[in-house]
Amino acid sequence: MATSVVRTLVLSVALWAAWGPVCASALSGKAAQNTPPSADEAKQAAEMKQKEAELAGPIQGPATVAPREILDMLDRRKQALDKKEASLRAAETRLASLKGEIEEILVRHEQALKAAEKARKNAEADKAAAAQRQGKVDEQTRQADQARLAKMYETMPAEEAAARIEKMPNARALELLRLLKGKTAGAILAQVPPTKAAKLTEQLIPKQQ
Repeated sequence: MATSVVRTLVLSVALWAAWGPVCASALSGKAAQNTPPSADEAKQAAEMKQKEAELAGPIQGPATVAPREILDMLDRRKQALDKKEASLRAAETRLASLKGEIEEILVRHEQALKAAEKARKNAEADKAAAAQRQGKVDEQTRQADQARLAKMYETMPAEEAAARIEKMPNARALELLRLLKGKTAGAILAQVPPTKAAKLTEQLIPKQQ
């Protein structure tokens, strides 16, 4: 709009500069003489009025069209930017939601791992305790069996006990003889053949360091 106004003013000034002196001189001369203007002077005055009318009318062209096009373009650009901003905000909201879900899953997973580890340790502790109890039971049973065996051999005639030991492997015979009292073990060895009795006796004697 400012460009149109300036353009109108410039054209008006140019017209007045070109036709003003001529019209003013003619009018002043005619007024002094009280005579009507000539045909040329009337034509020039009519042309000047027509120019003024043309200048006074609306100016068409880039000066009035361009600003509207620019405003429309800026408005479309603003709408596109607003749409992108809305999309980014929606994406950020979705990412924040996904982040929360992932963190929750990780927490639950960590809790499950801790629970599984605790259960495993408890199971191992229970298993070790059960094995220890079973070991004690087995040891008590073994000791009871050894005590009964020793008592049986102590009450058995030496000849019969010697006959049984003679048929045993040396390791088993030694284990049995160690369970017996010294007097009973000596009486039994006296009935064992000399060769085996000598080997068993040698192994029964503690080795000196």
